[in-house]
Order: sequence, then C-alpha cells, then structure tokens
Amino acid sequence: MGIASSRLVWIAGLVLGACWPLVFAPFDQSYLAIILLAGLFAMADRASPRLAAWTGFTFGLAAFAAGVYWLAIPLHNFAHMDWELSGVAVLLLASYCALYPALALWIVKKWWPRMSLFALPFVWVLSEWLRAHLFTGFPWLATGYSQTWSILGGWAPLLGQYGVGLATACVSSLIVLLYLYRSNRRMVLSTVGALTLLYAGAALSAEIQWTRPMRRPLSVRLIQGDISVTEKWNAHKLDSVLNRYVKLILATPRGTMLDVLPETAFPVFQTQIPDLLHGLQVWSAHHHTQIILGIVQYARRHYYNAALDIDGMSPWQWYRK
Repeated sequence: MGIASSRLVWIAGLVLGACWPLVFAPFDQSYLAIILLAGLFAMADRASPRLAAWTGFTFGLAAFAAGVYWLAIPLHNFAHMDWELSGVAVLLLASYCALYPALALWIVKKWWPRMSLFALPFVWVLSEWLRAHLFTGFPWLATGYSQTWSILGGWAPLLGQYGVGLATACVSSLIVLLYLYRSNRRMVLSTVGALTLLYAGAALSAEIQWTRPMRRPLSVRLIQGDISVTEKWNAHKLDSVLNRYVKLILATPRGTMLDVLPETAFPVFQTQIPDLLHGLQVWSAHHHTQIILGIVQYARRHYYNAALDIDGMSPWQWYRK
C-alpha cells in the first residue's frame, strides 16, 4: 500500500474515532458503534500489521481526545494548569489509551492474518479489559457501554459489559464478512445465522425477569453538602466538611431506609476517622437506616476512590471505583 493510501487510512481512522463518543450518552447512537467498528475492522483486514496498528492508534487517539476533552477544564480550573498544559495532559492520556486498539489490531494481523475478522472481536474486547485493569485502569468509552439501550444490551445480565462489547464487535465483524463473501451462499447463510443468534439471544435475555420487586418501596434520601472542590480538599476545611455531612445524616427523618452521599463526600482515609465511622455505624443500627458514603479507602498499601456501605453493626461493604 502506497504512502498516499496509508495516509487516507489514517485519516479514515481519525474520522471514525472522532465519531466514537457519539455512541454513548447523551447522544446514545448505539447503532453507530457497529458501523464504526465495521469500518475499522474492514480497514484492518486489508492492512499490514504495521498499518493496522497505526489505524488503531489514530482511531483511539481521536476517540479518546474527543471523549475526554472536558478533563482539561477541571485541570485548568481546579489544578490551576495553563490551558496549553491541560490540553497536552489530555492528549497524552488519549495517546496512552490509543495504544490498546493499536495493539489489538497489530496482534490480529501479525498472528492471524487470514482469520483477522474472526479474531478481531475477541482481541478487541481483551484490549479493553487490559485498559481497564493495567496501571489502575481506565475503562471509559468501552464498547459494551454503547449498547445499554439497544437490543444487544440484553446480554448484560448474562455476560456483563465485556460480553455486550464482544457481541457488538462480533456483529461488526460479521457485517464485514457478509459484504466480502456476499457471493458465497454458504458464508452468507452462516453469517446471517450467527447474526440472528446474537440478536435473538439478546432479545430473549432482555425478556427474562432477572430481578424481583421489593415488598415495600425503598425510602431513599440523597444528601448533597454543596461543598466546592477547593474547600473539599483543603486540609484546613476538613473538620467543617465532615461536620456538615454528619449533621445532614443525623437530620435524616425516621423511616428512611437509605442515605446516599456523593463521591468522596468524606475526603479522608477511613483509617483516619475510625471513631466517626463507628459512631455512624451505631446511629445506622439505632435508626435502621443504611448509609452509602463516598470516601477514600486505604487498603493493602493501595488507595481507592470507594463507596462504603454502613448497614447497622454488620461488617462494612466496599465498592472500589
């Protein structure tokens, strides 16, 4: 492939990637995810391993630059970075995230050049899993989230987000196969059958009642302290921040079953306020009110942005973001 053709492929990768955020909220164009991946897979299928990697990189660079551009705003407003520096920081993050689709396309073309369209969906989702776990993880803009309100989202109760992403990538790959082998009757029938199974299985799963209603309504109180970011992370303001939220919790009306506080409402490690948390636990048991509060967790020499579930005197439950 010539230099001019390679540049066209890179430009196409940038265009496809720039459209990637449109498949998520608030746009929710779920069908577009299938179209964009089909275009990307089709280009990779005809490319060399090196060109496929560059195509994946340009796709990922544009996708994440367009999808997380807004991070430059808090970096400028709250971390006091210059606009130029905050923009560079976001671009570096997008470049890092772009390495994963680049690696996925390179691996497939290097190891399975003749079976690339069959291998791509699996390696694509594996690369998203790696991105979500390596170096503390960055799972944003994963394929599975694009199908939350679509038919393929019906796989979520059975297969989770990565299973939905795999189904989506498989549909894209099958569409490309259907086009390339449209004159092969056996391949057409096999591809249409696979597409039918993917959608029929998702539709059937969506019809199953995976949950059941509670016997009585859940009374929930959402607590927002209206604390600015600059005040929240100011060590001199810590006591006032904690006191404000404690007062709001203690003002919970009788009969409330659940209090929910914001992310990192307590901007301090749980190991630093054991007496305060124990007091909330006693209050929870006495009032029969469960508390879910955002707090910074320190455990096994690691730091987590976490949610702590306080349910009376029961053992604490943690969710790490």
